[in-house]
Amino acid sequence: MKKIMFIIFFFLASSLFCNDIEDKIKEIHYYMDNEKYEEAINLIEKSLIIYPENENLYYLRGYYYLRLFYFDIAENNFNNCVKINHKFADGYYGLGIVYMGYGEYNLSEKNFKMAIEYSNDDERKSQYYCGLAALFNFIEEYYLAIEYIKKSIELYEKGEYYLDLGKYLMNINEKEKAIETWLIGLKKQFVQIEYLHFLYYTLALAYFERNEMQNANKYLMSALELSPNNEQYMELYYNIIEKL
Repeated sequence: MKKIMFIIFFFLASSLFCNDIEDKIKEIHYYMDNEKYEEAINLIEKSLIIYPENENLYYLRGYYYLRLFYFDIAENNFNNCVKINHKFADGYYGLGIVYMGYGEYNLSEKNFKMAIEYSNDDERKSQYYCGLAALFNFIEEYYLAIEYIKKSIELYEKGEYYLDLGKYLMNINEKEKAIETWLIGLKKQFVQIEYLHFLYYTLALAYFERNEMQNANKYLMSALELSPNNEQYMELYYNIIEKL
């Protein structure tokens, strides 16, 4: 009887610990999403004392340092992720970004592809393809960049991917296709609002360069509604006003 009670207690306790770490990770994501980075890193450090073998915590700590451009610290944390769980896709994705920052492009490609291989989630996998596309765009392999960002769109449609696809099409001088792509992107969901107003600005700039000032003004006004104090957008606004 005591043995049975112990087993029941063990599984109940395990469930409680599982729920506790999941709650902490959700809280860390909340802080990150709302740019409360000090609160996020403090909670990560406290949580790692209790859960020193949790790959998600190392990934989040790596992400924190990555956004500060501390690539070496980020790399160590992402490596810890994949040491703990060699199939942890986010860890490889983080390493892909780090190695791209180092200029080690072959290693970057390898890790992005490992993230893709180990991912069972289409939304996350689409982000890994997006990282791979960004790598090839950066090294001016534009056709490969286009191929991979299209894979992102096939897996999970969101406006950010159409923004990237349009930029890559512009790099091969496919201006009409780029504008068509951006117009499609406006109808899609955007995870981050800053990408939406940047897409409006990008369209405005494209029409400005084609000397289509009415369209340029139309899309720039939409960008300024979302980001009224953006100096880059205001500069284009004055240029458009001069030509209207």
